[in-house]
Parts: sequence; structure tokens; C-alpha cells
Amino acid sequence: MIYVLKVAYDGAFFVGVQRQPYKDTVMGDLETLLTRYFSEPIKTSVAGRTDTGVHALGQVIAFQSEQIHDLEKLTHSLNAMARSPLAVLESALLDDESAFHPRHCALSRTYQYLVVDDCSYSQRLLWRGRAWTVGPRLDMAAMNQAAGHFVGTHDFTTYSYQPDEDMARVREVTDFSIREEAIPEVFSGSGPTGRLLRIEITANGFLRRMVRALTSELVRIGAAIETAESAAEKLAACDPELGPPPAPAHGLYFKSAFYSPDPFELGKTVGRYRLARPSTSLNFQDQSGRLN
Repeated sequence: MIYVLKVAYDGAFFVGVQRQPYKDTVMGDLETLLTRYFSEPIKTSVAGRTDTGVHALGQVIAFQSEQIHDLEKLTHSLNAMARSPLAVLESALLDDESAFHPRHCALSRTYQYLVVDDCSYSQRLLWRGRAWTVGPRLDMAAMNQAAGHFVGTHDFTTYSYQPDEDMARVREVTDFSIREEAIPEVFSGSGPTGRLLRIEITANGFLRRMVRALTSELVRIGAAIETAESAAEKLAACDPELGPPPAPAHGLYFKSAFYSPDPFELGKTVGRYRLARPSTSLNFQDQSGRLN
């Protein structure tokens, strides 16, 4: 059987999502909890890698076990057992025939990045570890214009860090936008609040540090350091030496992964110990559209 979990976590407490010996990682901590709960060694796989300091709102994690447990009890138990800032939001149980894998079956992933501009020093303290605070008031119109240049299928070599020279760097960005959000009330009363900007990008895949590099470019454009036209030229050049320094990790959030069909719809429990068993006609598609 394949268990699927949707989890959120505070990246400040982890050195990334992938397991590393003697270090606190998302996979390592979760595997420790699952091994205790199932009383057998559990190894997990994830929808998207996140570096040290990067948060998640809807990371998808899967693992295999022949044991069948009530999903509601599993979710509550894992949250009660967790000692790190990690929460299980949702769980599902699929038949092995579904061939579900959180990374290979994801048709797209969405990241969001939070930027707070034109804010006071007290506000910067409150947003520390949650958003990138910048001094100038950014030009959102220029940023959205620049974001449009990145939508579509492009080689993102300029905006990535990929030590493997043989790795393909072409990705399809289907949505890239910047919008202003209301400042949470908890942040009021501590001087000028500035503006909270949510940068959101969806693509069929991402290169290492790609989102942070693109965010950095947009902020530079919003601050009139660069222009949308120069960003388009740098993208076409496919030269990593032209890319800007990546934005800080702590403003980045893995928001969601999209699957067809949705594993959490297929694997919902209606009652205790009831199991969803999808037929082979509901097998998951990979990014090429082929059935697994």
C-alpha cells in the first residue's frame, strides 16, 4: 500500500527536506515518527526538494507499507508525536497499482515567495524568517511585466544553480504573478507596515534555486536596478554568470503539487479502516502525459 501525506513545516528548523546523517531534516524527522508508529523501517519520497530555511504549506510525501491504519488516527498521532515544527495536514491510502510517486507523478508545482517592502525596522524584526524585507517601495507593474517574460517554455540556465552540466534546464512556467496581500492584524501597531507582496509561480518543474533567482530579479526590477527588457535578454543568454544572487531562503514556501487524479480524493477514507482501491484506469500520469 502507498500512504500519501500532505505536510507543512517551518524551514528555519531544518537543514532542508532530504535526509542527512545526524542533521534535522524533514524526511529524517518524519521517517523517525513513521518508523515508531508502524514499528518497521519507513523510507519516504517527496514532491519537491526544499533547501535550508525554505518552508512548506503543502508538501506531498509518500511511503509504502503493507499495514493498513485508520488515516484520521494516523494524522492525529503523527502530529501529537512530532517535536519539530512539522504538521500533517491530510493523508490518503492508495493501492500499489496506482503507482503513485510524489515527484514523478506531479504535473506541476507551485511556490510562493513573500516580500515586504517599505517597512519599518520593527516590522523587519516581526517578519524575520517569514519574508524578505526590502527598503524601497517596489514597482509592482514593472515586476508583473517582467514576470510575463518568464511564462512559457524556456531554458532557465541563467536563473539556476545546476552543478550537473548534463542536466536539462528547459522548464515550462504556466503562471507567474505578483499581488499585494493584506498585512495580518498581528503585525499592526508596530510602526509603518509597508506592503506584503506575494510572488507565486507554477511550472512543470524547477531547477535548483530557480524560484529564488527569479524572485531576486523581480525585486531588482521593482527597485529600478534592472529592467524587464534586460531580464528577457539575460534569460535568452542562458548564462548563469548573468543571474542575480538568489533571494533569501526564508521567504520561500513550497505551496502545492498538482496531480491527475488527486491522490487525496482517491484515497479518502469514508469510515474507519475503509480503503480506497483505484482501478488501473485511474493510474497517475507523469509529466509527459503517459500513464505510469
